[in-house]
Amino acid sequence: FSLYLHAPCRTDPKLAPPGCDTFYVLSPVPNNESGLDWSKEGQPYFERVMAELERRVMPGLRDNLRSTSFVTPDYFEEELRSVSGNAFGIEPLLTQSAYFRYHNRSEDVEGLYFVGASAHPGAGVPGVLNTAKVLEKLVPRPAEGERLLIPAPARIAV
Repeated sequence: FSLYLHAPCRTDPKLAPPGCDTFYVLSPVPNNESGLDWSKEGQPYFERVMAELERRVMPGLRDNLRSTSFVTPDYFEEELRSVSGNAFGIEPLLTQSAYFRYHNRSEDVEGLYFVGASAHPGAGVPGVLNTAKVLEKLVPRPAEGERLLIPAPARIAV
């Protein structure tokens, strides 16, 4: 059971009212292919996370909260349209990590480029931002005042 705790007010105090703080905790969980019913499991899991935070790093946390919220794989699937509620794109296997992730330029369709958590270099905000930086170097730039026209393939097999 791993937790990632982020305190954004450490770098931007305006993210909370004076005298208050803001925290974000991430705990990787199985996606919706696991068979877990997150409408039932979400709240108990949230309580487990809160208890662990109180035990390990923030004694009395729940007594000092003004508001809380949490999301589950259901949110990622229903609201963000992420396949099976995956928060981080493809499964983080060694054979799908770093260079082995989907490359940013399609090998099959000319002019098709990929950006995001499942494309190289990887998941997380820094990884997603870096996929955009990679594309900035890959996608040809049109001359000043011209539009970039990429011919559509005659047929794409899906």
